[in-house]
Amino acid sequence: MMISDWTGRSYLGGLLSLAVLISACRPTAPTTGITDGAGTNTPPTAAETPTPPTQGTAPLPQVGNHAGATDELQAAESLWRQGRTNEAVLRLDEIVKKNLDFEEAHFSRAFFLGQIGRNSDAIKSYEDALRLVPDYAEAHNNLGNLLVREKRIEEAIPHFEAALQKVPDNASYHNNLGTALARQQKLPEAVQEFNRAVQLNAEYPDAWFNLGRSYMQMGHYPEAIRPLQTALKIRPDLEIARRLLREIQQKMAPQSP
Repeated sequence: MMISDWTGRSYLGGLLSLAVLISACRPTAPTTGITDGAGTNTPPTAAETPTPPTQGTAPLPQVGNHAGATDELQAAESLWRQGRTNEAVLRLDEIVKKNLDFEEAHFSRAFFLGQIGRNSDAIKSYEDALRLVPDYAEAHNNLGNLLVREKRIEEAIPHFEAALQKVPDNASYHNNLGTALARQQKLPEAVQEFNRAVQLNAEYPDAWFNLGRSYMQMGHYPEAIRPLQTALKIRPDLEIARRLLREIQQKMAPQSP
């Protein structure tokens, strides 16, 4: 399984101690339906965490009339689903060249480039989408996630805040902002964001885990127990939460004289 610490370093398998968290949500997929959901038996990574059920997501902005381009985007995404990655990316490149004022084309290109690790190109495409639609919440969120992936935390935070200004009741955006703040060791502020995320979506195991993890790092062990237990109730396979609970029990046990 892959998990990462507040600094963004990734680890495969094994028990990690207090440095562990479940990372920010994956980028929002293009609205035509491509997703990259995580497997059912591993904690999600920053690129894989499934987005919670839609909660007040803003409608996709549209600039101009691009009916033909929308059909082309669907064709490109069909190529992607078939595993024809290079063809899909080339098709998206052509769509963007012919529709420079179509924010969804930039958005879709950015999303897929991010999935294949071309982060710099993906960041530029999200920025292009935002130049067309400055309050495009999904683009702000996805750009923030890519910047976190690149360890550009200071740059990421304003994008999560912009996404929340547009869609304040989106649990994923709050979890993502909380993760970025935690990586800056701004734990009280991170706790506020994780708390808001679970208020909006009580079935959100990542946010519950991150909340418990933050309390634990702050030394607030009693407060950490319920969030970690809740994360386990929702995700019984989240072994790292179980291990952190055992660690809390050890720390809270009476010391022998």
